[in-house]
Amino acid sequence: MLLPPVLMAWLLMKVSGVPLVEAESAKKRAGYADYMRSTSALIPWPPRHP
Repeated sequence: MLLPPVLMAWLLMKVSGVPLVEAESAKKRAGYADYMRSTSALIPWPPRHP
């Protein structure tokens, strides 16, 4: 069944883990905002070019 992995990925990306951690990291670490724009958060895709 495909629904459980898709649901888990959506929850991680939109509700719980990723948004909270990235918001804190962007405040505390210099250059992290640039890293977020060029790197996929959960799925290992090739780098994006802003």
